[in-house]
Amino acid sequence: MFADKAEARHFLTESQELRTGNLRMGAVGPFHAIEMLVAFHDRHPGIGISVSVGNSKTVLQDLLEFRTDVAVLAYAGSDPRLWVSQYGKDPIVAFARKDHPLFGPGRSGLSISELHGEAMVVRETESNTRRATEVAMAEADVRPRIVMEIGSREAVREVVARGVGFGVVSKAEHVCDPRTFWLPFLDAEIFNYAHIVCLQDRRTSRMTSAFIDAAGEIDTASA
Repeated sequence: MFADKAEARHFLTESQELRTGNLRMGAVGPFHAIEMLVAFHDRHPGIGISVSVGNSKTVLQDLLEFRTDVAVLAYAGSDPRLWVSQYGKDPIVAFARKDHPLFGPGRSGLSISELHGEAMVVRETESNTRRATEVAMAEADVRPRIVMEIGSREAVREVVARGVGFGVVSKAEHVCDPRTFWLPFLDAEIFNYAHIVCLQDRRTSRMTSAFIDAAGEIDTASA
C-alpha cells in the first residue's frame, strides 16, 4: 500500500491530526447541516466531506447501515444503538400564497384554530415538521383538509406558491418567495429540533468526535 516506511509514517501522522480522510454526513435539511460543515471544514480543511440529503427514514437507515458517519435529524427516536445530542430548535411557521384569505402582509400572526377545514399541502408521514404540526393541531382539535402529500420540501413550496392551500415549514428553512407570505402561530408553540446523531460505537472515533466538537462550538457561541 505504501512505497516505504516514511510514507506510512506520514500517513499515520496525517490521520492522527485529521489532515486526511472523509466525513460522511446524512441530513434532512440544509440549514443546520451547512453551518456545522463549514465549522468543521474551517478546523479541518484537509478532510473531504460528502453529504447525502433525504427524509428522516432514509438518513437514519444510512447511519445504521454504516453508509454515513454522522447525521443531522429532527427526530431520532430512542434506539439504544444511537448517541443523540440536541443541537438547536426552530419554530414551525405556516405559509401560503399572498392572496390566500388568511395570509398577507397585513397580518402579524395566525391562530391555529383558523386552519380548521383549510386546504393543506403536507410532506410525507416521516417528516418531523408534519409530525409536530399534526400533534399541535390534534391538541387544539384542528383538522385541516389534506389535499396533497408530497415527499419534497421544494415541491410543497412550489405547489403552495401556485395557490394550492397552505403549508408549514421550519422558519430557518423557509425560502423567501415573492408569491408567498409566512406567519407565526400566535397560540401554539411548534418546533423542529435539530439533533446530531451517530452510532454509540463510533461516538469516540476521531472523525466523529472532531465533528461534534466543531458543532458544539457553534452552539456555545450562539447561546
